[in-house]
Amino acid sequence: MDRAWSFGEEFEAYMRQKREAMREKYDRVLPSGELVFNRFEKAAYLNCGEGSSVYDTSVILGGG
Repeated sequence: MDRAWSFGEEFEAYMRQKREAMREKYDRVLPSGELVFNRFEKAAYLNCGEGSSVYDTSVILGGG
């Protein structure tokens, strides 16, 4: 089996699992990037303050 094809299949299965878990737990469907990246880690990286979150699809201008 082609290694790239195997990765693609595994990634799609991973995303299906993440999407289904989000839907079951919170009854919502998010953009794929939101299922992969942690919005609280992103907020901490940007020094947004304790308890803040920044969705992966957000655009942050300035702040430096």
